[in-house]
Amino acid sequence: MPNFPRAARLWPVLALALYGVVQPALTPLRQEPARYAAMKKPDYPPEALLAGTEGKTVLRVLISASGAASRVEVHQSSGHPSLDAAALQSVRQFQFIPARTNGVAHASWARIPIGFSIESPLHTRLLTRLLRFADGGDR
Repeated sequence: MPNFPRAARLWPVLALALYGVVQPALTPLRQEPARYAAMKKPDYPPEALLAGTEGKTVLRVLISASGAASRVEVHQSSGHPSLDAAALQSVRQFQFIPARTNGVAHASWARIPIGFSIESPLHTRLLTRLLRFADGGDR
């Protein structure tokens, strides 16, 4: 192969760049993170509610290109196995709008915090009924 000057060897690359063949690779990516589409509030485990257990579980979720939670694992435990299990069960049923890059959906990881607090009115009413039931009161 003859030894051409460097400029002569680069002209095909420069010509392709001028005609836009290389140009799309240099344009910035338009990225959109995954978002919630439908969420199911986790059921408060009755034994945790009676014990007054509260906490926050952080889950690591692999969101598929179709928007399903294809893999769910505990990233940070609440310290209470029943709360962690309730959070896992709930997030497995979530539906997501998948992450997109330049309009093309793809799988991505997300961290989702799930908090359990007895202070909500619904949980207070449920706790009252559970305590009445445990005491043999009206059912």
